Amino acid sequence: MKKFLKIFGIILGVILLLLFLTPFIFEKQLKELVQDTINKNLNAQVAFADIDLSIFRNFPDATLGIENISVINNAPFEGDTLAISDEVILQM
Repeated sequence: MKKFLKIFGIILGVILLLLFLTPFIFEKQLKELVQDTINKNLNAQVAFADIDLSIFRNFPDATLGIENISVINNAPFEGDTLAISDEVILQM
């Protein structure tokens, strides 16, 4: 029984460590994916400084924080600022 609990604890610890490290390991890919997805779905150019993905902030939901976001309109009102924010938090 002790051996089972020890193996279970190690597996659980590894899974929690992977959940914690995943946003840091894939940060560049996540940032590019978010940027591309937003720009494909809006008729505007969206720019932001950084993103923060957390699985533990609102557990069991994932939380995506986008910092220094700005939304600039495309044609017909090109260059108009639609939104500027210091931080947007999305709970998924």
